[in-house]
Amino acid sequence: LSIGAITGSAAHVLIASVAEIQRLRPLLVLKVLEQSSDQLVVWLAERKIDLMIGRFTDETQRTQFQYERLSSEPLQVVAGVHHPLRGVADLDMAELSHWPWILYPASTAVRRVTDDIFGRNGLSLISGTVETPSFLFALEMMQTTDMLSLQPKALVERYFNRGLLTQIPIELPDRMPD
Repeated sequence: LSIGAITGSAAHVLIASVAEIQRLRPLLVLKVLEQSSDQLVVWLAERKIDLMIGRFTDETQRTQFQYERLSSEPLQVVAGVHHPLRGVADLDMAELSHWPWILYPASTAVRRVTDDIFGRNGLSLISGTVETPSFLFALEMMQTTDMLSLQPKALVERYFNRGLLTQIPIELPDRMPD
């Protein structure tokens, strides 16, 4: 069974599902591919994967596939635990626009939300940016630099609990599509 999953769900929904599938079908071979939704939808249409846990990137895809809503996916601004904004109260998006950011690629839902949050406030990112779909790369960058990133809460919560990342306290006006 080939399963494609976005990073946030791979850390949350998929882990429990795989454990249950293994319990019910111990001989079934599972192939799990982690990628952004835009690529997963292509693979699903091409039948390179059997199912995906992700989101539609275009409304027309809703008529192409059978789907089921699983959950919402709140986002959080995160940074390395050494970041100067850790614990700073009353931050706004203008302040955050002056810091370097790690961004998901432009074709992803997280990036569209990021661009919308800054654009809605008439802001653009002033400092350097790095684009990557890799959370592990982003994690390493945040631990060694003062870069910020917008990440799914389900993905980063365990890293907060382990003292590897910190949440930057700001209320976000948007959330990801379900």
